[in-house]
Amino acid sequence: MPLSGQTSDLSLADLVQANVYGRNTCRVLVATAQGHGVFFLSDGAIVDASFGDLEGRDAFVALVNADDAHFRVDSGIRCPARTIHEDWQRLLMDAARLKDEGKVPAPLSQATLEAATPGVSAGRDARTAKAPRPPSPGTGEPRSVADAPAERRRGATMFVVVPVLVAALAVVGYLAMGRRSSEAREPAASPAGPVETVEVTALTEAGDSPPQLLQGQPPRSPNASLAVAPTVVCRILVDEKGTVVDAKIFRSRLELAAFEEVAVEAVKSYRFKPGLRAGTPVRVWVNWPMSFQ
Repeated sequence: MPLSGQTSDLSLADLVQANVYGRNTCRVLVATAQGHGVFFLSDGAIVDASFGDLEGRDAFVALVNADDAHFRVDSGIRCPARTIHEDWQRLLMDAARLKDEGKVPAPLSQATLEAATPGVSAGRDARTAKAPRPPSPGTGEPRSVADAPAERRRGATMFVVVPVLVAALAVVGYLAMGRRSSEAREPAASPAGPVETVEVTALTEAGDSPPQLLQGQPPRSPNASLAVAPTVVCRILVDEKGTVVDAKIFRSRLELAAFEEVAVEAVKSYRFKPGLRAGTPVRVWVNWPMSFQ
């Protein structure tokens, strides 16, 4: 049986994460005030999206940020094409960043599309042409989720994220002359250069790689009576050794305070394979989603 609901009860970002962790293959139909769209997951990977004239990454970002949307999840449906090749965490982090910056891609209205491409309303995208229609919120009446035009222009937005912080290491001081302690007899370490600090979304070139989790388990839910625990996004700084040296909540919510406190304490003990920039370990800021057992 398909799963359906409203984004006011379950955000599309949380819905995506649940299906990613479950390594699910499914189609997600989304009805919004701006139009209707669809995105697909295959074995837990986000592989395709379309929303009006938007396609691929831009379409997914716009759908995830849609307000007051209705969604329906059809399990086991695979997409015939692939337009998205990015990691799901990077996609969700970019979606959150673009929303904060007010730069979320917006699909053209149906009227604008028809004016620009006469006859386009008669077409149907092959990925949604046979899709069942989700009900309109609160009415029980079906409404179309297959109004995407047959011809769409690929989004051309380029996202560039630059490093924002440079951490400095303390210079090793010289021991006072004449001291005969064991520390004085050891060779003094050479002063180390500063270690670069970057956003994980900046690690896109050859020789770059984001931090990879080596050790860490989801914490226990502070409220075991809930049928479904929320997902809390922590903003963490992983140093060049793979240690979490800073952790806080990304966009805190008062009603989730108990979950946020548990998530921050748990993620501090996580261990990662360090992020690399041009093959060199760097300190990396990551928005890390935390689920609960």
